[in-house]
Amino acid sequence: MNTTAKKLITWAIPLVVGLVLGALLFRGGGSNGQGQAQGAAADTEYTCSMHPQIRQQEPGKCPLCGMDLIPVMKGGGSSEPDVITMSATAIALAQITTARVEEAGAIRNLRLNGRVEADERKRYIQSAHVAGRVERLYVTFEGQYVNAGQAIAALYAPALVTAQEELLEALKYKESNPALVDAARQKLSQWRMTNKQIQELESSGTVLRSINITADAGGFITRRMVTLGDYVEQGAPLYELADLSTVWVVFDVYEADMPWIRTGDAIEFTVQSLPGQSYKAKVNYINPLLDEGRRVASVRTELANPGGRLKPGMFATGNLDARLATGAHGLVVPRSAVLWTGERSVVYVKVPSEEGAAFRLREVVLGPALGDAWLVTEGLEAGEEIVVSGTFTLDAAAELEGKLSMMQRGSSGAKFIGKAGAEFPENLEAITQAYITLKDHLVATDAAKSKSAAATLLEKLKSASGKGMEKAAAEWWELARSKMMTHATRISTTGDVEEQRRWFDLLSNELIATEKAFGTERMLYVQYCPMAFDDRGAYWMSTEERILNPYFGDKMLRCGTVEEVLGKTTEQRPRAPQGHVH
Repeated sequence: MNTTAKKLITWAIPLVVGLVLGALLFRGGGSNGQGQAQGAAADTEYTCSMHPQIRQQEPGKCPLCGMDLIPVMKGGGSSEPDVITMSATAIALAQITTARVEEAGAIRNLRLNGRVEADERKRYIQSAHVAGRVERLYVTFEGQYVNAGQAIAALYAPALVTAQEELLEALKYKESNPALVDAARQKLSQWRMTNKQIQELESSGTVLRSINITADAGGFITRRMVTLGDYVEQGAPLYELADLSTVWVVFDVYEADMPWIRTGDAIEFTVQSLPGQSYKAKVNYINPLLDEGRRVASVRTELANPGGRLKPGMFATGNLDARLATGAHGLVVPRSAVLWTGERSVVYVKVPSEEGAAFRLREVVLGPALGDAWLVTEGLEAGEEIVVSGTFTLDAAAELEGKLSMMQRGSSGAKFIGKAGAEFPENLEAITQAYITLKDHLVATDAAKSKSAAATLLEKLKSASGKGMEKAAAEWWELARSKMMTHATRISTTGDVEEQRRWFDLLSNELIATEKAFGTERMLYVQYCPMAFDDRGAYWMSTEERILNPYFGDKMLRCGTVEEVLGKTTEQRPRAPQGHVH
């Protein structure tokens, strides 16, 4: 992360806390609110949100930057550098809540994307048993169902005509040379003439000018490879068939999620074209090879398909409640309770205090992520009470008071995700610009231009390696980059704009997290549509505050709200009710 971005984040946090603390003193109405303000005045001093080292007893201007000083409480707090105290009123206004730590198994919900495929073991190629010219096609279009033994084409085969004549000639010497007759019959059998056809030939003495090719197996025709009049060699493919009585549903699993997947795990999934219908199948195969380009491995499930409702190519969305293969156990805490800097993770533990409530900063060691929670392997004990919401506000208040915080660790200064390298801000800016172009084309519902923009974004991602980054930052970036490359690849390889929008949703989540982790110097609006994907909701980023919805385009162009502003300012906005977003 460059110096400017660090300064922006360092300044923004005290500013937010200053506003919260200001609200503590000046919110409320009537005589009660006035009395509280007067009572607090004696214990209040004033500081600058940009220069917290400035402290004075009266309100005024900061001597360094000229900004209005903001009030903060003084005295009465803990003298311990890692403990911050807050009054009950301050806790309520900052919306800080706590919860007790409990021990639980390491279970994580994985959301997987997949597709329906034909069972490879039930795909067949119907070939010609003898060389000849196609005189008739009984099956003329793809998707037609044929039964095993059904005639699907007729060939004129000169070699077969000759072999029939040889059998008729051999019958004349049946008594003296029965072996010659048996050899002629065997030759016809090898070319798939049935016993019934051979018997009719012998009794009638009439040579068949053409022979029917019958299906070796039943299934749907997925490909027709010949036309009327074609000359085919023996063994040449005529049709491709697939038996869809059972199908595979193959899901992509990110490299980082592979330790969670085991054979026998149950995946519950839905397909978009069958609303209201859910399916459940068990993992029966995990591909040992990783797709190096997309950094994913495939896991396969198999299930019966009565009526053929599941069709190859359908897009599936699955959920898996996975348990870590090692059977790890530990203390499970909400993700919102943990502040992560890339090098270390911290929580705030509630400790006894005579004044209000006190919270101690404590470093913890994290295990695997569990969706909306973390597994903590070291640093906490069962039964301890920790802050689970308002953690960032509490940490910022500690920073403003000069206490130890996520950003301040002794005298070592700011600790964020780690240094990003000199070239990374420029690379991230190029990636963001390519993303914005892609977003604009989705707003216009232009699938062709979206494909092109996604291909451009993919090239930007490929060239933005973690070279020059600190280890923690590089590891974080490589994981985020591999996911975004997967999403961009999917968008760039489909002409279906609705499928492009599904992958754009996942892409947006990763890029928003990246912008927050590393910082951005341009102003970006994080926007939200609560009605996207059947009211599940989806986020995206824009360079302008005006809502232009990439998930609906002209159908619902103005559906959405601005949730957050990144970059030169930081702002949180409440989400609008779904009935008032148009």
